[in-house]
Amino acid sequence: MPVDEASATRLVTRLRDLLGRQAMVFEDNGIPGEEPLVVVVLPAALATELRAGPAPLVELSPAETAVAELVARGLSNRRIAEHLFLSRFTVETHLKRIFGKLGLSSRAELAALVASGRLNT
Repeated sequence: MPVDEASATRLVTRLRDLLGRQAMVFEDNGIPGEEPLVVVVLPAALATELRAGPAPLVELSPAETAVAELVARGLSNRRIAEHLFLSRFTVETHLKRIFGKLGLSSRAELAALVASGRLNT
C-alpha cells in the first residue's frame, strides 16, 4: 500500500518507540524515487516475547477474575451471581469495572480476552 514519506516516518518513529533500542528499524529500500520500505530486525528473545502476546494491561481483582471467567463460559449475570453467591447488582458492578479497566464494551470481547490467556489468572 503506498504511503507518503510523512506517514512512513511516523510509522518508523512509532515502531522505534514501541520496540525500544533492542530492535533495528530500517526505513529505506535504497532505490531513489521508490517508496520507502520498512524492515524491523528483532533479537530472538524479543521476537518470542512479541509472538507470545502482550501481558495483561491491568490487574483484575480475584472477584473480577472469577466473574470474567464465568462470562467466558457463557453464564448470564443471574447464573454468575448464583454460582458466586453474589447479588446480580454486584456482578453487574464487577462487569462495569472489568470493562472500564480493560477498555472493553461487550461480553464477547471479554470472553475472547479470557480465551487468549491474557488475564491475571
